[in-house]
Amino acid sequence: MANFSFPLQFLRQYAGPLDYDSVFATTAARVSYLTNARRYAGQIVTDLQDGNTYVLSSDTSSWINVNSKYLPLSGGVITNDLTISGTFSAANTNNWQSTYTTVQTNSASWSSVYSNVQSNSGTYVTLTGTQTLTNKTVVDWMTLVRGYKTTPTLNTTIATGEVWNYVYTSSPSDKTYYRFIATDASEDSFYGNFSSGVLSNLITTKKIIL
Repeated sequence: MANFSFPLQFLRQYAGPLDYDSVFATTAARVSYLTNARRYAGQIVTDLQDGNTYVLSSDTSSWINVNSKYLPLSGGVITNDLTISGTFSAANTNNWQSTYTTVQTNSASWSSVYSNVQSNSGTYVTLTGTQTLTNKTVVDWMTLVRGYKTTPTLNTTIATGEVWNYVYTSSPSDKTYYRFIATDASEDSFYGNFSSGVLSNLITTKKIIL
């Protein structure tokens, strides 16, 4: 294709684009243009009927709506409210700020939990199939029922059953779990805490798995 250099500006003499094929009065005309031999990849046009701007795809077979939600956004920083037509609006940005503040406020607690998990990870074990455990303790209901250090004692009787103290050898000091046996036999469980008649921190529950 031939070309030429023209060292001057063009000055339109009418209210219209220099490229005849850059503005379409109707959507039908824009779609029909997809068979026009003059089209080229990356061509930018405007559809006056739907008010959108389009770019012709690399294979010249379809229009890409640059005003749609499909426009990729990446990078940059939004410093003020962002309004998106549809699901989100500027009204939601206050909620985002609230969420950010909550996350930031509690981040120190997450760090503490992470440090605790990391420092104790050597004592954890995951069972998959049949495995042999070496120097590991699996805390299940049967282990707690049989592995106590001293004879269990009745702590108290509550409305729904009995609470027993079970003491176990631990380091640096012995540990006490609380076994709850429901009067109606609906539950037989060990809890880590028992205070003011309330059991919490469930450790394990009696189960029969066939």
